[in-house]
Amino acid sequence: HLALLLALDQRGEEAVASLREMTEVVDTPLAYREAAQTLRTLGNAPAADGLLQSARRRWPGTAALSEPY
Repeated sequence: HLALLLALDQRGEEAVASLREMTEVVDTPLAYREAAQTLRTLGNAPAADGLLQSARRRWPGTAALSEPY
């Protein structure tokens, strides 16, 4: 993941921006799940939870958005 590489290079804001861009370009439940998973890996659980909540409102009942992931 580009976001992980950016974070390892101390470029956290760019990492988050790359995840935001991914969900805008690839507007699917799986893209949101991957972004949330990456945010959690980066230690930003609140942002991951918020992103998942938003995705669950858009795609209620989608198995890919259920935890654990």
